[in-house]
Order: sequence, then C-alpha cells, then structure tokens
Amino acid sequence: MKTSFSTFTLIFVVMSSFPAEGQVFKCADRMHAIEDNSLQRSLEKLKAEYPTIGFQADDQPCQQAQDTVRALTQTLGRNYLRRIDGYEFAKIINGEEYFTVERFRITNTKDLMALATALKNNRFHKLRIEANTSYEYFLIDDSLVIMISSATGREENSRLFRKVQEFMPSLIPRNDK
Repeated sequence: MKTSFSTFTLIFVVMSSFPAEGQVFKCADRMHAIEDNSLQRSLEKLKAEYPTIGFQADDQPCQQAQDTVRALTQTLGRNYLRRIDGYEFAKIINGEEYFTVERFRITNTKDLMALATALKNNRFHKLRIEANTSYEYFLIDDSLVIMISSATGREENSRLFRKVQEFMPSLIPRNDK
C-alpha cells in the first residue's frame, strides 16, 4: 500500500509541476484578486496562434509583484504603485528566452495616469536594476499591463506582447459619442 501511495504522490507532484496553458498567477496579499480572467483568455488565444510558446509556473506571484514594484520604483525614481488593488502575471517562454506579462489593477485613475506618464517619459524603456531589461506597457480599463523582457529576444517578445494587447478586450463599456 505504501508503494502505490508514494507512486500516486510522485505522479501527482510531477503532473502538477506542468502549468496549464496560459496559466496566470494571482496575488491577493492585501489586495483583491483579479477575477475577470481577461489576461488568462488573451494568453489562451496567444497560445492558440503561437503553439510553440510555453508558460512557466511560479509559486510566488506576490514576490514577483514586489520585485517589479521595486524595479519600477528605482527606474522611475518614485513608487507609483503604492495603492495596488490587484495583481496577476504570467511567465511566457519563447524559445530560449522568456518575458513576463504583469497586470496591476489601480482603481485610482490619477495614480494610474501618473504611472503611465512616468513610464512613457522614461526614454529608453529600460529598467535600471538589471542590465538590458526593457519594458512595454498598455493601459486597459483600470489596469496597467506591462511586459518585462531581456534585450535578447526583445523584438519577438514585443510582437507577442502586442498580440496579448490585441486579444485583451476592454471590459468597461465606453460612452463614445
């Protein structure tokens, strides 16, 4: 009986180490979990269009959020992410390279716009803490979605990130007249 139980446990551990396609990890530490699944759906569409990409599991999404906040704070000279209302991210493997797609929900519009302006004004879109690490971003609804990539593979990663943006529809109805 011990042998079958340990075999089952080993199989379960091995199987659970493979992330689901387009797996998004959420952090709910002192914030609300983002429940709309729009990032998840956009990554599923990305995987369908680019079947060679993969995803890497991460069991510390809150640490990832803290690391990104720290990197952006050092790069921009100010912490624009003091009041985060939600966070989720995915690590995308693109051949030999990878990049992260991170979504910060910031419901205070003034804070969100100040962050977007600071990111835009950072001329080279590079993070100060790591050599050759760059970012791209877009705003959607009440969120900043940012891609962080090494310089190697950046052009291809940027192309894939633009697809993520294309696949991620706005969830807030607009009153455009």
